[in-house]
Amino acid sequence: MDKFDLIIIGDGILGKLTALRVLENTNCKIALIGNNLNNASKASGAMIAVYGELEDTKLYDEHDKLILNLSERSNSEWRKVINNLDKKIITAKKTIVYLKNNANSLEKKCFKTISNYGKSFDNKRNPKKGAKYLLLKDEFAISSKRLFDNIDSIIFNNKNFKYFDDQAVINESNDNRVQLKKNNKTLISDKILIAAGSNSSNITNKIKMVPIYSGVGTALEIESKELSDFLDKNTVYRTANRGGSYCGVHLVPRNNKDLFYLGAGNYLTKNQNSIGRMATVKYLIEALSKEISNDYIAHKTKMKMVYGNRPISFDNKPVLGVLHKNKRILIASGFNRVGLTLSPVITNEILNWLKNSKINSDFDKWSPNRKLVSFRDKDMAIKIYADFFLSNLIEHNLINKNMISITKDKLLKEAQIKHNLIQKKFNLKTNFGISPEILSIF
Repeated sequence: MDKFDLIIIGDGILGKLTALRVLENTNCKIALIGNNLNNASKASGAMIAVYGELEDTKLYDEHDKLILNLSERSNSEWRKVINNLDKKIITAKKTIVYLKNNANSLEKKCFKTISNYGKSFDNKRNPKKGAKYLLLKDEFAISSKRLFDNIDSIIFNNKNFKYFDDQAVINESNDNRVQLKKNNKTLISDKILIAAGSNSSNITNKIKMVPIYSGVGTALEIESKELSDFLDKNTVYRTANRGGSYCGVHLVPRNNKDLFYLGAGNYLTKNQNSIGRMATVKYLIEALSKEISNDYIAHKTKMKMVYGNRPISFDNKPVLGVLHKNKRILIASGFNRVGLTLSPVITNEILNWLKNSKINSDFDKWSPNRKLVSFRDKDMAIKIYADFFLSNLIEHNLINKNMISITKDKLLKEAQIKHNLIQKKFNLKTNFGISPEILSIF
């Protein structure tokens, strides 16, 4: 058996950034296991989004407040990480949030929430009739490729680091072994970090913990000199969330001045599925031509598809903490859209765990062995499900005004039926509210 001080399972941002920081601050011998080609970080727009992700339904409970607090802290933590690596990792220095003139009611509510943190902006370069704009001057974006390249160049050249392109299997027994599937090899370690994103449940399938599912994000990497000339430089253009699986539009510059990331559609699945939807591509192209630029620019633009799998837990709360039956194993997953943003703060806690065998008590509520957290109450969860998915149908022109009332009634009944079935399956209390996003996959 190969012996290590720390085994990290997962090669996304939490796994790689943890490896970097451990190697920089200790003499630990590390093994990193991962072959997740569709991890969320590499395929994301890589916005360090603090306020741009806020919704009308946010800040209802202690979980939402903690995530906002951590996001605000992460903004400055990211700048420290980038200053130590490569300042060119930053691709956008500010964010403009726009509201189109025919926005649905949900998007208007979300935009109003975000407006508490931004300033009204006069978009002289691309004034769209009736549109409103907000400037979030401290929200920036990074190149995930350049970030990972910089991290890899450091950790792969460290004598205390070893990488295994493999799949791992563990159990919850009190030993500290990790079995590699392809190599038929066993690794042993003092501590094990599972940060495998949406694949975490597959690795821990013999361990009783909060289930983690996969959100399939679909985006476009586009190239256009005309678009680069048309827009403000070094700027993210994005909307508030518009409904469905918390869908919005964002255009993020890459390092190459004519290269952009245009995203993102998202749908949830119980499986590791990275197949995009044609409807998402159609929607993103229309957003580029009608909302962000114009038909001429969209016609001249080249593109390729980008996929990624976001991890989301059953109760839509992050999973962070040690297993009750094995304190050697820490799980960090289920951060959905904010995993990249929060990663510097989360890796700080992982370093504390390595040194002190514990993490901050603020995160006890995110324990992998916790009781499932209710999304508000059942009636509110059903109402929000109907509102979000009705907004999604309106946004994508899948229903007309005459169908709104009937469709909402159908969505309310659908949510009621799903709640009853899932409550029985998971032995939940009758008033337990199931996250609208999670409800969509059952």
